[in-house]
Amino acid sequence: MPSKTLRIAIFALFGLFFALSLPALADVEVAFDANPSRLGDPVSVSVSGLEPGQTVQVQATRRNDSGDVWYQSNAMFEANDQGQVMPMAQAPISGDWTDSDGYGAFWSMQRHEEVLLDELPEDTVRFRVLDPESDAVLAEADLERAMSFIETEEISLDEAFQGAYIQKPVIHETPLPVVILLGGSEGNDRGSRSMAPYFAARGYAAVGLPYYSPAWGDQEQQFPDLPRGFVDIPVDRMGELIEHLKTIEDLDASRIALFGVSKGAEFVLLAGTRTEGISAIAAIVPTDVVWEGWGGGPGEPPSSFSFDGEALPFVPYDGMQNVFLPDEDPNKITMSEAHQRGRDNNPDRIAAARIPVEEIDVPVFVAGGLKDETWPSGAMAQSIARTRQTAGKPTTALVFADAGHFLSSPPDRPTIAATAAARQEIWPALLAFMAQNLAEGEM
Repeated sequence: MPSKTLRIAIFALFGLFFALSLPALADVEVAFDANPSRLGDPVSVSVSGLEPGQTVQVQATRRNDSGDVWYQSNAMFEANDQGQVMPMAQAPISGDWTDSDGYGAFWSMQRHEEVLLDELPEDTVRFRVLDPESDAVLAEADLERAMSFIETEEISLDEAFQGAYIQKPVIHETPLPVVILLGGSEGNDRGSRSMAPYFAARGYAAVGLPYYSPAWGDQEQQFPDLPRGFVDIPVDRMGELIEHLKTIEDLDASRIALFGVSKGAEFVLLAGTRTEGISAIAAIVPTDVVWEGWGGGPGEPPSSFSFDGEALPFVPYDGMQNVFLPDEDPNKITMSEAHQRGRDNNPDRIAAARIPVEEIDVPVFVAGGLKDETWPSGAMAQSIARTRQTAGKPTTALVFADAGHFLSSPPDRPTIAATAAARQEIWPALLAFMAQNLAEGEM
């Protein structure tokens, strides 16, 4: 057996040989076509300086704003004849995403509780190129990627509409077009706040409108003046808000779009049939009928919405209690099945509960998934599109066979492949829809 000194020398020579066999760190480079870049916008990442045919691991890492949760994606690539890898434009050999995908490194990130890097600035994604055999870092570069790179401000509308607010660019030459944002059944302002910075960054006044404030278990109401349960939510509130926005000097109240998600989509479509002063409506994972509400206490089931003090006709659920059974229980169903059974078993209530979308004269954008387990948004989006197209009303409808319920986010938010693919079509189409219908001179 070789002596200890000889073994050390052998290992040192082996290490030197291995290091010399890899491209020098200075020779390998990670580059971006836009840095900084806004979340939601595509960005091209390229790696150069590799050996043709060389296999490398491309890793992307970021953390949340508080720094206590980390996200990371990894994929293996083979360099082309020019010694390049284009992680966002070529299919990986293997990894967290599998197809050629301009957002793959972002949406496929997996959550990690442990610290992945010693330090990483906020709003930064660190791309690393590693040798898969040794884990040696061949190159790294930081991509600054945030919701907005312009200065924005927030104005509270709380005095007139509890919890409502405006996020908008500080600097603008003309009055701003408005996008009113409504979240879903999560309530409070979480849904609107997740989207407002994206719209403010693109030159809109993003108006968040909470419309109910649940208090489940030990949770206190965020907004005590709002309904605690989803019961007879007044659609009239939208018209009141639009009238109030007309009094704010730097807003262009002749250019107002509504953006609603899930139950918020139900709200904005109802508002479109009953409210003046709207230029366009985007309803993501929508419904074509009013549904039963919840949280109204004992007695007959309530409606979700009301108008002019009267509860609107609705379709009841059927089997919603079975949604919350243990997974192993044979009677367990999805929430979407409870909705569909409600439709199937109450055909006499559908006509009265139907949202008359053919009466909405402004352009409407809908998007849904046929594998939505919350409610059948894909089929309901198709129904809305058919009704409006028959009536000759301008409609954009995107329906995806394999997508689920969470389609409202920009395409770089972590999710599953089918939902990510749907978001990559929805997001640019939605931005184009808003730009076209909120352009100056459109009204």
